[in-house]
Amino acid sequence: MLIAIVLHIGAVVVSDIKEGNGLISAMFSGRKVFSEEPRE
Repeated sequence: MLIAIVLHIGAVVVSDIKEGNGLISAMFSGRKVFSEEPRE
């Protein structure tokens, strides 16, 4: 189970770096950086 947790966290970090959407930093800071103006 511990291996699955480590793999999951690693995959989330890699995905965040590849996509560049700042999901991880938004979880800690509460602020999300957008590359363009969000549409409502």
